[in-house]
Formats: sequence, C-alpha cells, structure tokens
Amino acid sequence: MQSGAGDIALGNRVATWMGARSYPIYLWHWFPIVFYSHWFSIDLTVPVALAMLIGVLIAAHITYEL
Repeated sequence: MQSGAGDIALGNRVATWMGARSYPIYLWHWFPIVFYSHWFSIDLTVPVALAMLIGVLIAAHITYEL
C-alpha cells in the first residue's frame, strides 16, 4: 500500500498531539478571549494573542494529562 499525504499528516507528532488535545483546547480557548475583551477595552495585539495561545495549550495539556 502506498503512503500518501494523509499518512504523513496523521503520523506527524504535532498533529497527533494537537488532535489528542483538541477537546481540552476547545474547552479552554474561550476563557482568555472573553475575559480579555471584558477587562480591557484595547485591541488584541499579536504578543497578547500568542500569550493566550500558549496559555490555552498549557491548560489543555494539563487537563488532558489529568
């Protein structure tokens, strides 16, 4: 059987990691978005968005492991 692009994507460690944590990411991603927009009246900047993304990924990983 030939290996195709789907085999490469499914065997990718990053894609596998994200796929396993997709539900915790889904659960956690709204908190920083809603709280940031509620507490601050300024636009979302790239550094703040990256910090939120990192925080969500950390929270999702901890949730997945526990």
